[in-house]
Amino acid sequence: MLPDSQPKVSDTRVNLRIEGMTCGSCVARVERALRDAPGVTDARVNLTTEMAAVEFLPGIADAKALIFAVRAAGYDAELSRAGTDRLTRLDATQSARLRQQKQSLVQSIGLALPIIALELFAQSLQSNAPGAHVWWRVLQALLCTMLIASPAGGPIMVGGLRAAVHRSPNMDLLIAIGVSAAYLTSVVSLFLTRSPAFHFHAAAMILAFINLGKYFETRAKREASSAVSALAGRMPKSAVRVRDGGVETVPIERVEIGDALRVAQDTVIPVDGEITAGSAAIDQRHMTGEPVPVARREGDSVFAGGVVREGTITLRATAVGQASAIGAIVRAVEDAQTGKTRAQRVADRVAGVFVPIVVVLALVTLAAWTLTGHGFAPGLKAAIASLVIACPCAMGLATPTAILVATGSAALRGILVRDAAALELAAGVRTILLDKTGTLTTGTMTVEKVIPLTGTGENELIAVAASAEQFSQHPLARAIVAEAGRRAMTLSHP
Repeated sequence: MLPDSQPKVSDTRVNLRIEGMTCGSCVARVERALRDAPGVTDARVNLTTEMAAVEFLPGIADAKALIFAVRAAGYDAELSRAGTDRLTRLDATQSARLRQQKQSLVQSIGLALPIIALELFAQSLQSNAPGAHVWWRVLQALLCTMLIASPAGGPIMVGGLRAAVHRSPNMDLLIAIGVSAAYLTSVVSLFLTRSPAFHFHAAAMILAFINLGKYFETRAKREASSAVSALAGRMPKSAVRVRDGGVETVPIERVEIGDALRVAQDTVIPVDGEITAGSAAIDQRHMTGEPVPVARREGDSVFAGGVVREGTITLRATAVGQASAIGAIVRAVEDAQTGKTRAQRVADRVAGVFVPIVVVLALVTLAAWTLTGHGFAPGLKAAIASLVIACPCAMGLATPTAILVATGSAALRGILVRDAAALELAAGVRTILLDKTGTLTTGTMTVEKVIPLTGTGENELIAVAASAEQFSQHPLARAIVAEAGRRAMTLSHP
C-alpha cells in the first residue's frame, strides 16, 4: 500500500527506491520487470543508489502499477521524493545500513574464528576416547548453525531462497548454494564412519569474507551518497518570513511562492526570489563560479544558495524547493547518477546471465572430479570454490559506484555532469580551455606584495589599511585583514 502522504508524481516520470538488489543480475531483472509493464517507455536502475528512474505514458501506467511490477519480480519498491529531501533520507538510510553491516561483520568473524580454530587443531583433538572424534565436530556444527541463523548469514540465505523461488538467480543464490552444500554435507558426515567430508570451516569462511565485502560495499555507498547529501545540506533549514509587519522563523518546507523573506548579512539565501527592499553584495560562486560578490539591489533576481556578504535584503519568493536553482542542480546530479555508461550496460547484461552459467559450471566441476576418481569430497570443494569466487558483485557494483563518487564530488566543487555517458566521454578529452576566475585558482584574494609610495613601512601601511577595513565584508578588505592577522598585528579600533 502507498502512504497517504504521497509525493507528487510527474506525468511522465517517477523515481522509485528499490530494496533487495545485491548484484548486476538483480538490476537486469528489475529493469526487465519495469520495461515489461504496460505503458513504460524506459527504465534505468542503479545498484549503488538503489534507485530506478521510470518514464511512462500517462493514463496507461502509474506509480502503483510500477511498484507492483517490482514486487512481482521479488523485490520491494516505494516512491521516492526527488531532490534534497530524498538525499537526506538516503544518507540516513545508508548510515543505518553501515552500522548494521558492521555488526554483521563482527558477528561473522566472532563465530567463524572458533570454527576455523577447531579445524586447524583437529589433529590435537583426536584421541582414542569414546566420542573424542565427534564432540568438536558437533561444536563446529553448533557454531556454524548459529552463524547461518545470525544477521551475518540469515539475510544472505533468505535472499538466495527468494531468488530461487522467483527464478531470478543473483549473488545471494550463489553464496546460499555454496554455504548450504558445505553445511549439509558436513552435517551428514557426522553420521558417516567412512569417507566423511567436513566443510564447516569453509561455510564459516565464506560468510565471513562475504560480510567483509558487504561492509566495504556499504561503506563505499555511504561515502558516495554523502557527497551529494552535503550539496543539499548547504541549504538552510529555515527562513525568516515577513508577515503583518513582523517576522517569524519558519521551516523551509513552509515557504511558499510570493512570501516575503528577510535575509541578513552572512546568511544563505533560502529560495530563488526578487529583491523588494534593500541591497547587498552576494556571493553566488555556486552558480557562476565567480568568487567576488556582486552587488544586487531592489528589482534584481537572486538564487537559492547565494550568501549575503554585506547588507540586508527582503525578497519575494519566486521559486522554492525543487523548482529553485539549487533544486535543479541536485536533480541534475541525481539524473547523472541514475544514468549508465556503456561499460555499465555491458556489465549489467553479462551479470544477468552470469549466475546460471556459474551454477552449471559448478555442477560440471563436481561431476568431473567425482567421475574421474578424485572423490566426491574434493569435487565438492572445487564446486563450492567455483560458486563463491565467480560472484559478479564487483563487476556490477564497481562502475555505478565510480559514477556516483565522481558526480557527487564534482557537484561539491561546482562541476555539473550532464549524464554518466558524458562523464565516460570525458576520458577522451585532450584539451581544456578555462576562462573563469576561481577555476584554476583558489578563488580567494590574498595580499601578494606591498609597495609603499612614501617612506612608510610595509607593516605600518598594512596595519592602517586593515584597521580601516576590519569591519568590511568586501573580498579586498578581507584579504588585507587576513594579511594583518598573518603578521600578528594589533588593529586600531574606532
